[in-house]
Amino acid sequence: MLFCHFAKSKSVRGISNGLRSATGNLNHLGIKRAPSKSTISYLYQHYGWQNSKQ
Repeated sequence: MLFCHFAKSKSVRGISNGLRSATGNLNHLGIKRAPSKSTISYLYQHYGWQNSKQ
């Protein structure tokens, strides 16, 4: 989600493509591959910014 904020992504496709372009850097975070568009969409629908704890 930090990537989305810093990249100012406004669409699921933009987020997905951006994460896929940073695959080498995601390995440093322990993520083997970028999530698909459907996974990002599901997370946004079920765990959107409204549900985040502050």
